[in-house]
Amino acid sequence: MSLWEKMFRRKPIERLVEVTERPTSIIDEEHATGKLRRVLGVTDLITFGISSCVGSGIFVIAGVAGKHAGAGLFLSFIIGGVSCSFSGLCYSEFATRVPVSGSAYTYTYCALGEVLAFLIGWDLTLEYGISAATVAQGWSGYLRTLLLSCGVEDKYLPWVLFGKYVNSFFTINIMSGILIALCTMLLMYGVRESARFTNVITVWNIVLIVVYVIAGAFFVDTNNWYHPCDNASYGTRCNNKGNEHNSFFPQGFRGVVRAAGIVFFSYVGFDAVSCLAEETQNVRKNMALGILGTLAIATTLYIGVSLVLLGMVPFTALDERSPLANAFEVHHQPVLAAIVSFGALTTTCATTLTSLIGQPRIFYRMAKDGLFFPVFATINPRFHTLVHGSLLSGTIAALIGTFINFDLLAQMISVGTLMAYILVSYFFIIIIFFYFLIFVLQ
Repeated sequence: MSLWEKMFRRKPIERLVEVTERPTSIIDEEHATGKLRRVLGVTDLITFGISSCVGSGIFVIAGVAGKHAGAGLFLSFIIGGVSCSFSGLCYSEFATRVPVSGSAYTYTYCALGEVLAFLIGWDLTLEYGISAATVAQGWSGYLRTLLLSCGVEDKYLPWVLFGKYVNSFFTINIMSGILIALCTMLLMYGVRESARFTNVITVWNIVLIVVYVIAGAFFVDTNNWYHPCDNASYGTRCNNKGNEHNSFFPQGFRGVVRAAGIVFFSYVGFDAVSCLAEETQNVRKNMALGILGTLAIATTLYIGVSLVLLGMVPFTALDERSPLANAFEVHHQPVLAAIVSFGALTTTCATTLTSLIGQPRIFYRMAKDGLFFPVFATINPRFHTLVHGSLLSGTIAALIGTFINFDLLAQMISVGTLMAYILVSYFFIIIIFFYFLIFVLQ
């Protein structure tokens, strides 16, 4: 076999499915003790997906995107949700055809070959590994916000609780590293236990968001959905001549589309559900329900929050760091603001956990394919977890989250995520094209 053939050799889908779905009784004892257990149902997948993508985004992104879309922010979330649903369909299709862990890495191996799979495997590190570090840094920031909401003065808060800025590249955030270490230990203990923890936290977060929408509705002023028409500031026209207000859109529909590009990353994480394919019961049915159910519920929550938020405060008064809590502070509701801050704290905690789940499974699949150290293909016989992969990815994420600046991490996540989404969609087109050719030739 030539070097070119080795670089672009593909793994047959049928072989992957056969090895994964083979009954344990016909596997030798060594492999039987090192097999991932199928213990996750559709509810586990949906709660995992929600905790992945409804993390800090809903508590932060709304404030940033609302500056562009105004009260039309709910349309931006709809556009973002619909856009992600196409990628979601591609992921669910691949996950049902190739029901193994590995996500985009495995799909690339089957579609385009080994060398590209190796590259996308490490590209996913920018999404799964670094996202944990980024969210963990946000968690330490929410901890400070919660303490301030409870009346603790800023001068009494030590810098170790929220980090210390060094320069545009480095920072020191000890709490971020501690959170990642705790989440890593939970993952090493067991995926079922991690799923239970995620289920509890996700249900609490959904209840909190619903309470926010209901409580915030009492403070909604519909006049906040409108704003003075200012051509100099927004470069737009009034909807009606002689009308002093431009309904909903401060920057026109262009602002809504621009905000949609920002809120798109509020959905990042739904693809991590596909990493759990090898641990999912009835994977061909539950995987599609898990991915699409995640997107549907997340979009519904985002729409409700955006409508209430922009009704509570005008878009010009949105706080970019903690818009939801600040909206209650504007209406002199410190208790509700503290509850929202606590919800942000628990949400980012769950998001950190779910962000750490994907990377060990990428290492696991790469090791089984001979593209990474063999030790990462071993499964702990007691807990049936990827201890070595979890320990490595957790250590890397903890070091990055402790010492690398937040803004730099956010940019790296964007690169990794976009690359994965684009390639998976491209591979889907290739697979469909080949199936079409086979159908025509027959």
